[in-house]
Amino acid sequence: MSSCSPSNSDNRPSYGVPAAARPMAGPSASPWRDLGEAAHTSRNEALIDGLVGPVVESAHNVTMLDRPRIWKSFLALDAALIAHPFLSANPSVKASLRIVGGAAIILRHGSRIGTTDIDATIWPERGILEAADSIAHSQGLGLGWLNDAAKRFLPEKAEFVTFEPPVRLERISLALADDQTLLAMKCHALRGAKDSDDIVVLARSLQMRSAFQIREHTNYMYGRDIIDNDAAAILEGVVHGRI
Repeated sequence: MSSCSPSNSDNRPSYGVPAAARPMAGPSASPWRDLGEAAHTSRNEALIDGLVGPVVESAHNVTMLDRPRIWKSFLALDAALIAHPFLSANPSVKASLRIVGGAAIILRHGSRIGTTDIDATIWPERGILEAADSIAHSQGLGLGWLNDAAKRFLPEKAEFVTFEPPVRLERISLALADDQTLLAMKCHALRGAKDSDDIVVLARSLQMRSAFQIREHTNYMYGRDIIDNDAAAILEGVVHGRI
């Protein structure tokens, strides 16, 4: 059975819910900090050196990834990573995928039928997205089914929870953004019905009762005013009568 690891309390508002354990906080808890500089040549340097190809900025995949297909795709990616230079030379080290967006909501809540892409922050940057694109055709997926385009929108206080998958992954470790992080990112995006339904699911999970509470939470997570008055009015319409 899949599960999220237990977490420690923090200083974020709990909104009536005990703080979940969050062993991996934002960018500062990167799993590569102790592996040395040579282990994570930046993707830009690799591009300049001609060692990797360019990766699309956002997903081009249009095939729906439901929960079974997510695991099937991860198994195929896991097998493809047997040839990854750094991972094959360091068998005790796994690629780290910290998942946000719709895929995280599917895996945490099962409230969505599916998503057309898996947004994640990825380590090592070098080679993982290329491996994902290399198995896309065999899985009936388009390029960018796995991408890191959302990493620029991570809140300042983003945190992740280690996730134990229901399938055996030899070369990949997974963590999911916690509900506080997911809610803030969805409110920042606020792209219509898709985000609206997710916002309601996450607000209910966190026992929030008003658009004002959600706005304050989002601004807190980003460390600045993300939700202006116009966005606040839209948010009020999204959650009115639904939480």
